Amino acid sequence: MRKTATLFLLSSLCAFSAGAQTTPVLDWANIFDGQTSSGDQAEAVSPASDGGAYWHLVGGTTEALPDINYAGETLFRGALYNAGNSMNNNLCILRTAPDGTAAWNLHSDCGDFDTNDGNVATTSDGGAVFTAKVRHTDGMLDKEISIVDGTG
Repeated sequence: MRKTATLFLLSSLCAFSAGAQTTPVLDWANIFDGQTSSGDQAEAVSPASDGGAYWHLVGGTTEALPDINYAGETLFRGALYNAGNSMNNNLCILRTAPDGTAAWNLHSDCGDFDTNDGNVATTSDGGAVFTAKVRHTDGMLDKEISIVDGTG
């Protein structure tokens, strides 16, 4: 069974004020999808001041299936080796525009991200702060986490 993480943004994401809106409205939906049967998750989201969002994501890859996709296109190539029970948990910080398109991303190309251990939060100047727990890939102490921008 293959898992995917579906990213969506509700128009009321930033302000669920009491009684102001009773029914959320879906603005857009896209799929963040690694190539393994586990590990694809949206860990955290933080709204950006322009209506976009910062996402903390994890996607699984193997040497034979290294691509992480977003909205039906390859977003980046993950770690190129096979280890651990989910192969590789690739970390991704994705900045989306208000319409859900990918504006930019930072991602790991080596190492294994510890799922469920991290968060992303926006700052008052429009930036974001990311915290995480990282680890060596199972049984591969020489594989430390490496994070690169969308161009590698």
